[in-house]
Amino acid sequence: MKTTLDDLFDQMKKLESNLNRSIEFQSARIDELTSKVDPLTKQNEQLQKEVQQLKDRISLHDEQLNKQERFSRRNNIRIVGIPATEGENCVDIVEEMLTTKFDMNDAVVERAHRDGKGTPRSPHILIKLLSYRDKLDVLRSAKSALKDVKYFIVDDLTKQDLAEKKKWANQVKELYNKGIKLRFFAGKWRRSGQPHTFGESD
Repeated sequence: MKTTLDDLFDQMKKLESNLNRSIEFQSARIDELTSKVDPLTKQNEQLQKEVQQLKDRISLHDEQLNKQERFSRRNNIRIVGIPATEGENCVDIVEEMLTTKFDMNDAVVERAHRDGKGTPRSPHILIKLLSYRDKLDVLRSAKSALKDVKYFIVDDLTKQDLAEKKKWANQVKELYNKGIKLRFFAGKWRRSGQPHTFGESD
């Protein structure tokens, strides 16, 4: 009986010894893996930081380019909906419109030409006026001045600004129906000159 108990005790000691060695091995393995993972984690964090910095720089660069393009279009407007005809003179078309529809005999048209593919309408007539003030006068009175014709006038927006304007079109319409008027200017929808922040309540 004593021999049997001794044998069992020896076996238990061997199992305990093997288990301890296994634990020590696994612990060492974990430490080794941890020592490899920690630098990779720090490297990943650094890479994520650098990627974000690059994104911020690209965003800033894109915004600066958009501002430059917006400034280059400062005096521009577009006529949408006048059918193109062979041999037409866009400057003459614009000057006649300004005179007959807006009573602006002194407005100077620097240049005017068709722009775009014109699907489904004819290509827009892109106009550059000499005076920024004349441009503002045209945009302010365009709705009433052109109420009896099938064409209309819009600002010449950059691609980025046009996307921003369209993004909130439905909310702007809802606010207008509530008596709140917004105006799109310098890349932002504005209320009383200040950028408007759209929320869930809009």
